[in-house]
Amino acid sequence: MHNCCVADKNTDIEGDIDALRAILAALAPLDEPSRNRVLGLVGLYYGSPTLAKGGDAGSLKPPIATHDHVTDIRSLKEQKRPANAVEMATLVAYYLAELAPPAERSTALTRSLLTKYFKQAGYPLPQHPNMTLVHAKNAGYLDTTSKSGSYSLNPVGYNLAAHGLPRKGSEGSVASVARPRREAKKATAGARRPKRTASKSKSR
Repeated sequence: MHNCCVADKNTDIEGDIDALRAILAALAPLDEPSRNRVLGLVGLYYGSPTLAKGGDAGSLKPPIATHDHVTDIRSLKEQKRPANAVEMATLVAYYLAELAPPAERSTALTRSLLTKYFKQAGYPLPQHPNMTLVHAKNAGYLDTTSKSGSYSLNPVGYNLAAHGLPRKGSEGSVASVARPRREAKKATAGARRPKRTASKSKSR
């Protein structure tokens, strides 16, 4: 019974994230006044007093969830078990915006911050950190800011980090990188290959 309830909750969260992604994609081409008008109309339609006042996308942000007193990015990574670098980048943005100590708190995520907190978390560094940020934006988890190369967490990314991770069936962190497949094959082939015995030739 408990497993059934957990599965239903995960399905609901994934549906919420998909809905938020669609909403943000529809609002993206509009300017701020137009977004406020659209959200206000949606609020009137669904009877939401907050949105009816013309709140922006930030008002869609759900209440802050509890995280068992997570105080560092490594602990958060182990708890949330991101499946790839894009999810890890989203987790870093969430950590900086919501959980980091006041001296480290930041609503902006840059290449240097991503690299710094990937290292602190013990997570493999991506080959091209800038592209990881771009991919996280394209996935709908981050928004660009007015400053070049700077990104901020949006409601979809917040919901992923706070409620969508770890994903159902996640097998754990990918912080430990396995040996390349080619090396593993060589090792296996070497182990199976029978040793050659040198034949002794008698000299007469």
